[in-house]
Amino acid sequence: MGVSAVKYYAALLDWAMKNVGKEGPLYFDCGVIRHNHFRSVELDHQLTETGTTDMFRIGQKGKVIELEDILATFSAVSNNELLREVKNCGGRTYDHEGFRVSSDGKTLKMVWGS
Repeated sequence: MGVSAVKYYAALLDWAMKNVGKEGPLYFDCGVIRHNHFRSVELDHQLTETGTTDMFRIGQKGKVIELEDILATFSAVSNNELLREVKNCGGRTYDHEGFRVSSDGKTLKMVWGS
């Protein structure tokens, strides 16, 4: 892990801690699918069949967000084999370049570059 990654993780932790205790839901937009334009038709079909998207809901409507909700969502994203396959297809290198928070503060978006 490079030094710049620590900055990204600190921003992620800051966002998470600011949202613990707020009413849900929140959202995490990993951006992996949207950023990779080199997916095969077969992979697109798998994404459609499984309902896999870039957007993950954190917590439930009307319920208070707990740190466990946020951690469970990030674990689900990081353990998603189909998203990993999308990220690795096409022979291009994709670099995580940080996070952006939506104007309403409810959605955390990953920023990717290549």
